[in-house]
Amino acid sequence: MRNTYKMKKHLNIFFITLFFIEGCSNHLPTYELQENYNSIVIDGNEYALHKLIINDNTYISEPEQFIQPAYYDTFKIGILIGKTDDGMQIYQVENDKERVVLKGFMYPADFFKLDSSY
Repeated sequence: MRNTYKMKKHLNIFFITLFFIEGCSNHLPTYELQENYNSIVIDGNEYALHKLIINDNTYISEPEQFIQPAYYDTFKIGILIGKTDDGMQIYQVENDKERVVLKGFMYPADFFKLDSSY
């Protein structure tokens, strides 16, 4: 009985914290996410490309992160700078000003790089 009370207490704290964090992100700018806008073949494997758009900036997803994960481990994820309409969060990369990271609850970090051709 006592363990059930502790478990309920911990679950309540978790959900309150999650609700508070989600509520605090309402003031953040909203990025437009365009999924599967194109694809690319690398080493015989096809990867979908996605876009993140805000103002005059367009970021393109980097499928290379799945081929060379050790390289992407060198990037440090910084502060929360935005969100998407579906609740995904956008973080700045501290040691590379041309990259951002798309993350969500139970969704791994997905790196995007500023596309200068737009």
